[in-house]
Amino acid sequence: MSELARLTDLAAIQAAFGEGAMTTTGVGKVQAMLNYMSRLPMPPIPPMALGLQPKLDMLPPLPAVEAGARIASLNVQTFNQTYSLSPPRVPILSPLMALNALKNVLADILGVKPHQGCPVCMG
Repeated sequence: MSELARLTDLAAIQAAFGEGAMTTTGVGKVQAMLNYMSRLPMPPIPPMALGLQPKLDMLPPLPAVEAGARIASLNVQTFNQTYSLSPPRVPILSPLMALNALKNVLADILGVKPHQGCPVCMG
């Protein structure tokens, strides 16, 4: 992997400085660029970024997160098969259904549509 990284670095240098980047003149150009870059002032680190580092340090390592994701994806089918949800019986449901039926019957007797006032009330 380190050899591949070196080849990648060399390819990036060649792309930036041309085919003659590995010659004595090319190496001088690269060195001059590095010297120039080292003298540039660094901007201050924003305070919010400094406060973020302790939070990032609290995170588990990436291999542990990936292992957890693999285990979760393997167990999702088992979880879906065993997990069932049935709504609880609500004690008020029966009286509400009776009131709804009564409302429908009264609306039919009075000749009005549901959610519409009676002709006497609506004037």
